[in-house]
Amino acid sequence: MKTTFLLGALLTATMTLHAAGDNEKRLNGGKLVPIDLTMIESAPHHLNFCFATRFSDGTIYLNHSTGIHTVTEKGCSDISTDNGASWKKATPPVQGINAFETNDGQRRSVACWELETKKDHNLKIISFDRNNRKIDERSVKLSMPYATQCFLHRDIRRTSDGRLFMTGYGHKDGAKKFHNFLLESKDDGLNWNFVSTIAEDPKGEFPEGPCETGIEILGDGELLAVYRVGGTSPMFQKRSSDNGRTWLEAVQIAPYSAAPSLLRMKDGTLVLIAGRPLLYLMVDFTGTGNNWQQTKIYNHPATSSYASVLETTPGELLVIYDESDFGSWRNPSPFHRIMGARFKLVKDDSIKADAGHGPGEYSAKDKKYPEDMNILPVFYKRKSDAADSKATYEIIEIAERPYPVLRVISHGDTRPSMFAHFAAPEYPENISETTVEFEFRLLDADVKTAQFMVNSIVENNGTNWLSWVAFAQDRIVYLNDGKKLDHPYKVGLGFQSFILETDGKAGTYTLFTAKGKQKILTGKLTKSGYPPRMQFGDGTSNVYGAFDLSYINWKYTK
Repeated sequence: MKTTFLLGALLTATMTLHAAGDNEKRLNGGKLVPIDLTMIESAPHHLNFCFATRFSDGTIYLNHSTGIHTVTEKGCSDISTDNGASWKKATPPVQGINAFETNDGQRRSVACWELETKKDHNLKIISFDRNNRKIDERSVKLSMPYATQCFLHRDIRRTSDGRLFMTGYGHKDGAKKFHNFLLESKDDGLNWNFVSTIAEDPKGEFPEGPCETGIEILGDGELLAVYRVGGTSPMFQKRSSDNGRTWLEAVQIAPYSAAPSLLRMKDGTLVLIAGRPLLYLMVDFTGTGNNWQQTKIYNHPATSSYASVLETTPGELLVIYDESDFGSWRNPSPFHRIMGARFKLVKDDSIKADAGHGPGEYSAKDKKYPEDMNILPVFYKRKSDAADSKATYEIIEIAERPYPVLRVISHGDTRPSMFAHFAAPEYPENISETTVEFEFRLLDADVKTAQFMVNSIVENNGTNWLSWVAFAQDRIVYLNDGKKLDHPYKVGLGFQSFILETDGKAGTYTLFTAKGKQKILTGKLTKSGYPPRMQFGDGTSNVYGAFDLSYINWKYTK
């Protein structure tokens, strides 16, 4: 299979990628089938924390952050009026977090984030009409039976008799760890009352204690709560059969727990989104919370793992998540974007998860492995904020090509990896063969060293292996078992196209001309500490030169 990248496609604000049917995730009792992937937003800065609410007419409110977490971070909003097919920026204070639809069709959000430990807290209630215009804003008092902080998070659920439930968390006065609690409204969300404490950590067993909590009302009327106890700690759930007044013992359900959000679908199936690291969708076809299975949605550490799952039409899910660095400590990346992945969740008792794999962990044995859903890098114009930098990259139109090209100019930047290396998302596991086809031209006539590089990292027998070629005007520099060698070749300054084939099993790679596929050179692979993926950009370690990239595609087989 082949993925083609033409830079002209990147000029649109929203890009939809159709996923291959072979990418379906097989579960016990059904399957998760990818439909498409839409880029909601991209930026030259971090994008994290995706909180979304869908209303009955298909309108979706989305909140996320921009900027480095706790440093330059601020919030922003987006709206979709067509079930997530297209998006536009929203004017504050549109809220997708702690939001719900009122009985008379308004949209309403409830907010409180108070660090002070006290009994009385101020809730901000904002109401909107169906045209997304604010029609009311008020502050109401929440009285707690004890002194605590109050952080509201994040799902609001309605009972069959019209009451609303919402959760919060905070430190009690004198407590070292968080606890979470349940709130209730009987007047469509205009006033709220404390119901109960869901869970505490008086012995300090967990890194944070019970905090971020998702809730849902099950078909038998039971209330189910799932919650986090630490950034990369296990997730627990509790259930209540008396409207949240009392709770049964906690049960561990997953080894990850960041920002869990729980949803009961129209057919009764329960789905749950959570993660860190990576991002997972958990499914329980029985709707009881007793039969969870997991499937990996995003297989890369560059994410906050704060995501939302919505049912857009019966049986169809929209997962909104970020592909971005998170606080400059997880996986620094030059690409930052908010994505919307659409899936069909199919119930079928005859379907079983593949033997030898965890529930939902798909294995394409002895088949050509399809492209991963997260396949295309998204480029944008960016200038370095380093004082001595002359590095830029941007998508531009040129006379020599009928479609835009990616132009990279990197002259001595002090932080090279930020401005001249570009990468596709990681390949699936056990990819040992790849092919990369590309067309480019060198731009800087005064630079005699390599100005453009392509590499491909594959896996064989548990080890990652690197092929690496870089292009100067009069030669090709390539890695051969860890050593850089020169191969005389007239690259010049005009457009040229090549094919790079990497074979992890043979331990070699070969560079060909694209036209006529004439072999240019063969090199031995080099051990790599980086994950399997395709990368391109500068040709030297100190990032020097310039190039136009007009075309690139790649494929991989298992």
